[in-house]
Order: sequence, then C-alpha cells, then structure tokens
Amino acid sequence: MDKRESFKRESLFDPHRRHKRETRVNHSAYTYETKEKLRSYERSVLYSFYIGNALGKFLASFNRFGYPSKNIHSIGHSLGAHILGYAGERYTAETSENVWRITGLDPAGPCFANAPKEEQLRSGNADYVEVYHCNAGQLGTTNTIGDADIFFNQEGKIQPGCSKGLSDEELPKCYHKICVLYWTKSVLRSQLYQAVACPSYEAYTAGSCNTNKTSIGHSTVAAKGIFYVTTESDHATDQL
Repeated sequence: MDKRESFKRESLFDPHRRHKRETRVNHSAYTYETKEKLRSYERSVLYSFYIGNALGKFLASFNRFGYPSKNIHSIGHSLGAHILGYAGERYTAETSENVWRITGLDPAGPCFANAPKEEQLRSGNADYVEVYHCNAGQLGTTNTIGDADIFFNQEGKIQPGCSKGLSDEELPKCYHKICVLYWTKSVLRSQLYQAVACPSYEAYTAGSCNTNKTSIGHSTVAAKGIFYVTTESDHATDQL
C-alpha cells in the first residue's frame, strides 16, 4: 500500500485519528434509522475505498487488452459515486490515463462532506466529472466537486413529486433516489433539462445570472461550472 492509500485509509476510517471529528457520520438524515443500520452505513463507507480500488484495477485490465479509456463512462449513485472516484484514481495510477467520464448521482454526504477533498469524488478522477445534486445537505453532499455540478430544484435539496403520501422518514430517501430518475430520463430526452450557469442559488432565484440555458444530461459533456435546474412538478414517485 502506497503512502496515499495509507493516508486515505487512516484519515477516513481510523477512529483514533485526531481529526475524527471531521469525518464522523452526520446522523441528522438518519433520524429514523436503527443503530444497526447506522453501523451498516459506516461499514459501507469503510469498504467503499477498497471496492473502488478493486474496480479501478479491473477497468485497467481492460485497458491493457486494448480497450480505450475514451470509451469508459462510469455512473454511480450515493456511495457508488465516491466509489467511482476511487476507481478513477486507481485507473489513472495503473494506466497513466483517465477514464473518459464519471457521472455522480447525488454523491453521499454523511462521512464525506467534511472529509478531505481527496477522499471524495472530484474533478480529475476522469476527463469529465459531472455531479447531480438532489438531496444536498442530508443524504447527498453539498460540495461542488465536479467539472460540472448541477443542482436540481430548491438548491438541490427538495424534489417535486416526493411529497405525495410519504412519511418524514421516507422523504429524504425519495429526494436522494430521484437523481437516478432524472439521469435516466435525460438518456432518451437530451433536451429535457435546461440549466442556468450561476455561482449561487440566491443569484439564480433573483434572476441575476445569464438566462442562456445549457442542456444537461446524458448527451452533454462540455458544460463546466455550477448549474441550477428547475423541473416540472410531475415526476411521480412510482417511477423510482
């Protein structure tokens, strides 16, 4: 294990490190979860680095047999998004190339939002890293970490269509998962989501930013910066 891998393992997961307070789980989004489910999440965080590392090596083996890096597009939700960050980093270490594209769908916030940048999915893990935010500040991260960070509806926190008959326990989970639906819809309808580049949500809602819109989704790989999208309110939860 090289020094960087050792740093990752120790800084994020060793309970005896001095900056443990920075990587402690924020349980606010898990108010209704049992202690066992919380421990299960913490174990999943622990394993995410090792799974990502193994995945990066696996993808690198394709490259050694001639599969081009420019054809690799990895898509991950929640913890899976950070796993792909680790995978992209390992792939680069193995091949001296980047995978083409990583799409992070509401990357997990607890255990990651306050962690060092190198322990999160981030720009540089692929030639193009795009991050979709749907439950920022609860189950998803608030950090702008990609080449493009796209915040859907109400600062990327609350999504329309999730309030119909859901309990307070289920709402954040619906917001978190609906990012997958948004992405899936964009595969078939490339012009569905029109985003506005803007440095902050306040400026966006005040109409202070350029009104020129950019299509966001599967077919877009050139957009860079922070974007805000307002969707229609008819995204039914039964599609999740």
